[in-house]
Amino acid sequence: MKEIAFVHDTAGCRRPQVLLLGNGPERTTGQAAWDALLEKLRAPGVRALTETEKNTIPFPLQYQLLSTPSPAPCTLSEEEILQEEHRLRDGVRELCNSSNALLDRLPALGLDHIMTTNYTYSLEAAFFPKRNYLKCGVRNTTRFNLSRPDKDGVQRCEREYRLHSGYLARNADGSPVGLWHVHGEISVPRGIVVGHDRYGRLLSRMETVCARDFRSVMTEFAACDPQLVLLDISLPF
Repeated sequence: MKEIAFVHDTAGCRRPQVLLLGNGPERTTGQAAWDALLEKLRAPGVRALTETEKNTIPFPLQYQLLSTPSPAPCTLSEEEILQEEHRLRDGVRELCNSSNALLDRLPALGLDHIMTTNYTYSLEAAFFPKRNYLKCGVRNTTRFNLSRPDKDGVQRCEREYRLHSGYLARNADGSPVGLWHVHGEISVPRGIVVGHDRYGRLLSRMETVCARDFRSVMTEFAACDPQLVLLDISLPF
């Protein structure tokens, strides 16, 4: 992974232009629907959801129902968790990673950031049509890492929930644009946010990072101003 400067100079006083991209644009060219993906992730012996359940139960809870072995154990064993991760890995591998007419228009918008809940690399394909982002070496050429160095001074890539990491691309006008997979990407199955439990883990990770960064910033302020009093503030997550 290369060290890439991630600086966005804004034009005058304009605000950064950020696009939140959902699954709709990918569905126009045959991408699997969420219910089809859930069916692929269903654990052996678990019944399929009825149409009424699909329409009334939130998507994260649908995943919990379908991915939990039947009968549901009090706690999942290490082997059961590993089987879930394998089903998730195999299921997302079947998703389409190609661009389409809608996604191909994104580089012309001149955006500063694009944040997507999609796990695939269809977004990257719109900006890098000749690169295969399923390959680790290709991903590393444009991945940026904004995480703070560890205590030993080494900057490491987050293994699962990559809150500080994404891909740096270029708009049609040459300006930089950050591509963020806020629910994970298919190359990191353990970091994919799909169910209620995984949402909880992501929020826990966010709380830890925010608390750590808050303490770090306050410590830097205190070093500049000895009269600054540090307060122990609990973040409302």
